[in-house]
Amino acid sequence: QMREELWAAASEEASLLRTFEAPLHRHYFHQKVLSSAQLDAWRRFLDFEESREPRDWRRLQGLFERCLIVANNYLEFWLRYASVLEQAEAAHGQNKPEISCGLLRGACLSGRLSRRPDALAAWAELEESC
Repeated sequence: QMREELWAAASEEASLLRTFEAPLHRHYFHQKVLSSAQLDAWRRFLDFEESREPRDWRRLQGLFERCLIVANNYLEFWLRYASVLEQAEAAHGQNKPEISCGLLRGACLSGRLSRRPDALAAWAELEESC
């Protein structure tokens, strides 16, 4: 009976996640711009995972890392991930803005966002808080 309950719970979870995974067609980086449907699918998936209680920080981190492989030219996802990292640190009783600063520093210096003034401004603003 316990095995059946575990199977039912896992099956329900898989079915729920399938609705978010289905519209995500690209799982690799490409210079081609993502469609608005793809961007909306990532936003909905991230909204869903962020709204779950209790939060599974490792799962959320993994989802953001998957998202940034595909959408690494989109500043909104980098900023959102930086914010989630700060929340995770606060939830664990630590206040280390250096982690989110390092995330944006890496994104800006590695070339992904290096030529975007808005990204550099966001990084500078975050660095001032460190």
